[in-house]
Amino acid sequence: MSGQGLTYGWLLLVTLVMGFATADLRASPPAATSARLIGPIDENQVSAAGIRRVVKGRLTLYTDLPPSGELDELHALIDRAYDAWCAYFQVPAQPEADWHMRAFLMSDRARFRRAGVLPPESVVFRHGYAWGTTVWLDEQPSEYYRRHLLLHEGTHAFMLSRLKSCGPPWLAEGMAELLATHRWENGRLVLGIMPRSRDETPQLGRIKQVRDETAAGRRPTLEQVMNYDIRAPWDNDRYAWSWAFCALLEGMPRYRATLHSLFPRLEAKDVDGLFRAELKSGWSELHDDWAEFTSQIEHGYDIERAAIQFAPGAPLPREGKTVEMTSDRGWQSARITLQSGQRYRLEAAGQFTIVGGATPWTSEANGVSIRYHAGQLLGKLLAVVRPDEPAAERASPFSAPLPLGSHGTLSPTVTGTLYLKLNDAPSERADNRGSIRVRVIEAN
Repeated sequence: MSGQGLTYGWLLLVTLVMGFATADLRASPPAATSARLIGPIDENQVSAAGIRRVVKGRLTLYTDLPPSGELDELHALIDRAYDAWCAYFQVPAQPEADWHMRAFLMSDRARFRRAGVLPPESVVFRHGYAWGTTVWLDEQPSEYYRRHLLLHEGTHAFMLSRLKSCGPPWLAEGMAELLATHRWENGRLVLGIMPRSRDETPQLGRIKQVRDETAAGRRPTLEQVMNYDIRAPWDNDRYAWSWAFCALLEGMPRYRATLHSLFPRLEAKDVDGLFRAELKSGWSELHDDWAEFTSQIEHGYDIERAAIQFAPGAPLPREGKTVEMTSDRGWQSARITLQSGQRYRLEAAGQFTIVGGATPWTSEANGVSIRYHAGQLLGKLLAVVRPDEPAAERASPFSAPLPLGSHGTLSPTVTGTLYLKLNDAPSERADNRGSIRVRVIEAN
């Protein structure tokens, strides 16, 4: 496993340490509206209901849970998160008096109902809810997921108050899930991580959801994700797909600027239209990246290294052409156009390191015979032909690669660009070294 698995390596490399300077889709309410949602708080009534109030830094916490070190850390968590949110969304930090979050952490909702600090019964929420800079959340089975839910609702609160909107449902919930997926160690916070294992983010399960649903043939199209309606019931799958979409956009440099261009314009009537306009001709590439990411997703997935390297092809010279393919990247364009109905021969030469560490594994294009990934030998050369005129509705060609190895023939059924990669887990490419040369010629 590569050392890159510590974070996505791409998202928010803002790590904030203890001691530094402190710092559900809804339209942004005025500050006074947030208070009126529950009315004035009677602190005596709150205390009589068995709810304690702790004010520190940017967080006022009301909870019926007993004191503990983990709960005490939530104040520092929000202090660090606020600075990280400001850095990520590129807005200036405000004094604590100007941005302060109020959270109701509940093990027994009835206590909070008696104390008059729950929203009206017409406001229905399963686990958490944000309104202005006030959030409500139920106690969770793990310390990680308690923090995750607080950061999820806190992201909503930040976007509502500082950006004035959370945007369309896929973006609102996707960004909240993305920035809630975190690492918190010794007062050090990193938002937007790709979890290294299930144990790192207990109870989250987003990666497994995406993987299982994709394997079962239930992956939604990007259009379907973007059409999620906040008024419809939201199950865990919708949160998982929204997270995956935002993770993909943030993880790949070619989409990151498009995503970030939306943040100052979230109050616009048609944010989705702005997204499509900014993306321009990259829509078909995004569909293929979506299919590849969701079909290969695993803990530690290195999105940037696994990204498809798109480039148009050119006609194959009569004498053929030799291209070089690196071992530490995913699908790479050979920049060669192959014609439908024509036969081609591919021959690969060279060695590369497919597993690093103290005992590296050296491989050729046939792969190593002692380990498999996705049903093929680790290190084996794979090929696909991507149609020159791809349609969003078609299945991604990268979902059914042809295993070539050191030599083989290819007879494409469509005219398109040749793409190649050396088979490896998308979480383990960072320690690969070397490349191979692939000769492409027309076959007799």
